[in-house]
Amino acid sequence: MYSYDVTVGYSMIDAELKMTIPSVLNLFQDAAIFEAENSSISTAELTEQKVVWFLSSWQLEVYRRPKLNEKVEVSTMPYDFKGFLGYRNFLLKTKEGEILIKGASVWTLINIETLHPTRPSQELINSYELSEKLDMDYAPRRINIDTEAEGITKEEIKIGRMQLDGNQHLNNVEYVKMAIEFLPFSGNMLREIKGLRVEYRKAAVVTDKVIPVVYSLEDKMWVKLNNEVDEVFAIVEFIY
Repeated sequence: MYSYDVTVGYSMIDAELKMTIPSVLNLFQDAAIFEAENSSISTAELTEQKVVWFLSSWQLEVYRRPKLNEKVEVSTMPYDFKGFLGYRNFLLKTKEGEILIKGASVWTLINIETLHPTRPSQELINSYELSEKLDMDYAPRRINIDTEAEGITKEEIKIGRMQLDGNQHLNNVEYVKMAIEFLPFSGNMLREIKGLRVEYRKAAVVTDKVIPVVYSLEDKMWVKLNNEVDEVFAIVEFIY
């Protein structure tokens, strides 16, 4: 397990002075990178082995979002490998031990020369310290949109260079930022989220245009982020 402490800053909050879901994902994403960079499985080490981990899916269970100036602990722990997939949990809790948000993620190991999924070597697997799987209601990696929900196409979104990550792809959290803009309001505030799922299918780059298609039911909303020929970059599911 890798952990680090954070004080909830003004740049992390929304109009209710609570940490936003994208800020939570940023903390979790950073935790995974910090763990790697402070061990024998750094980005440089993976590059030498001609492999890279790509995020395939997120799942969050949200119990309470921390408030401005609240001190929290961010933790991450890999818990399993199956074929070319790696499984990793995340946890956000208060310094007193109150669990705020649980997270699960699935990662695909890609050979950077062939761009195909590849099984990790035993040496790579041994580089990770596996932990017990968190107690969560784990959902499938693939997201199926309810057939009762009608899709409404929204205005296209252009990708900016400041939204790219180190692989020159749209950063994983940016997809969620795009999707969250379509959440309905409860009064004058965004509707509170109890759960989040994200399935990543195709990496977007700066020359792409993103076409959001929004599907809504009473207790859920899906945002499918497509390109101009209806290929899916990602599907984001919000649970109220």
